[in-house]
Amino acid sequence: TPRTLPMLFPLSCQTVTAAIIRSGDLVLVTRRAADQKLPGAWEFSGGKVEPGEAVRDALVRELREELGIEARIGDEIDVHDVHPIFGMKWKCR
Repeated sequence: TPRTLPMLFPLSCQTVTAAIIRSGDLVLVTRRAADQKLPGAWEFSGGKVEPGEAVRDALVRELREELGIEARIGDEIDVHDVHPIFGMKWKCR
């Protein structure tokens, strides 16, 4: 019989978005700052979608904030529901 762990926190859902920026065979990834959670970890640029914000608008905002660029957003590649971690369910777009 499979065992499940009890939920210790109320389950909530957060939609996040990320950009895959390519130039030929190169892909842009950034490294998290020392004062952030998971310092030094590599990641794609992006972040949380604010309440009432469209996913594409959130990605444009995050790229402006993180990289200082004005981006034109292409087609959505994939959507993933990520399993709960510490009571949070992430919908990655």
